[in-house]
Amino acid sequence: MKDARMAAVIQAIRARYPWTRIVVEPYGDPDGDRNIRWWVWVLNARLSDHDLPDFAVWIARQIYDPDPRTFFVGFMTRRQSASYLGRRAALARWRKVLRGRLTRRAAAARRRVGVA
Repeated sequence: MKDARMAAVIQAIRARYPWTRIVVEPYGDPDGDRNIRWWVWVLNARLSDHDLPDFAVWIARQIYDPDPRTFFVGFMTRRQSASYLGRRAALARWRKVLRGRLTRRAAAARRRVGVA
């Protein structure tokens, strides 16, 4: 991870809530805001962890102030996390299949043209 401050926020969340799992995804703002570039998902959060969102925001403010944060923080329960991870795995498989198709097509085109 390139941003040491974001890594510190993630480590603080993991230290206080060791049963959670953190996933960082790129975020493209539909309004074009370039300040927010990442979405940090906290997976396997318990329903009893009422202070988890407040803690994550508080620690991010402590580390990032006065600079703006470059990420949003989202939370998912175990059931939501399982569904999310299943969708991510399916998307990764689909991308792998699609990449394989494209490479085979490119190789076939090279053979037709006679390029080694």
